[in-house]
Amino acid sequence: MKIKLTLSIKDSGPIHLDSTILSIQDTTIKINQLKLSDGNYLFQIRHSNLTSLVDFSGSIDFQILHFDEKNNFIGTSYSIDSLNSSYIIQTQSKWILLIPRNQFLSSSVMNKIEHFKLMS
Repeated sequence: MKIKLTLSIKDSGPIHLDSTILSIQDTTIKINQLKLSDGNYLFQIRHSNLTSLVDFSGSIDFQILHFDEKNNFIGTSYSIDSLNSSYIIQTQSKWILLIPRNQFLSSSVMNKIEHFKLMS
């Protein structure tokens, strides 16, 4: 489902992103098997386990924004050059935003993200 997402940026205006939201029940997510098209993807993690494994092996480059269950920003990681290699992260995030390389947010913006809101 396509959604509008607003990132709240400290000392600045919000950033609006078009995204596709996916509800994930599995504890292991294999990105290359999801057949993602261009654009941003917001994963809502819906299982009750403490952590999820996200396997980026064989996928394009992504900037990965992590949020807790209350939509608060908790960190960033990157999947770079995973198309021909293995890369797996383990995360406690309940919301994960994937941003493709051609749309990466700058480090100055990343350092000021507070939380996100879903817009209708």
